[in-house]
Amino acid sequence: MTFMLAVIFATMIPTYYAVKVFVKIANATQQGGESTPGISPYLMLAIIGCGFVCMGFLTGVLPSASWRPGHDKNYSPILFLIGGVVIFIASVYALFRNAKKPYGGAWVASALAGLHLAYSGANHVAFWWDKESVGIMATELATQAGIECKASYLIVRKEGAAFNYRCPTTYQFGNPLGEPFIPWPAYQEGTSEKLVKVMQKLESDVTAEMAAHKLESAQDEKK
Repeated sequence: MTFMLAVIFATMIPTYYAVKVFVKIANATQQGGESTPGISPYLMLAIIGCGFVCMGFLTGVLPSASWRPGHDKNYSPILFLIGGVVIFIASVYALFRNAKKPYGGAWVASALAGLHLAYSGANHVAFWWDKESVGIMATELATQAGIECKASYLIVRKEGAAFNYRCPTTYQFGNPLGEPFIPWPAYQEGTSEKLVKVMQKLESDVTAEMAAHKLESAQDEKK
């Protein structure tokens, strides 16, 4: 839930102040004033960050959209990471510029929200960095290893003789069968050596079953 609050604060606060500035510009233009208020650089930067965050949200909740090329690839964490960094920088700059004004505290919330989004995106990228050691696993296998996960799947990363796993607890962005983005802290995390043994047993059973099937097919051909 904290991630969604971060999305709301990171987008709504800069948007609110941007709308106020645009209203002032529109009023000054209608009144024919000689001095028209401008848009500050930090506010422009914050709006750009909002754009990245909005794109991250849309690409995350529409994982199978036909207009998205390569919909199995999840771009939302990268967009959240970029947007979060941009909003954090813009909010810190705005905070110093407006520290003595009543609304300076709003930029503190925006900065913290941007930091949260940036960390969540970076956290996902770090977990999925080595694609060959990361995968999706059905919850049934995790249950055999004594892991309680209410979701239908969990993501695992091989680390030595154990699996580092993450089970989504609230929501996720992207295709669950592709590269799901489970933002921090919306997951249950842990390490399990028993999960590796369960996977090894499964692979062994599948290999034995395939060998038995080939043998049976060969015997049928001889008949």
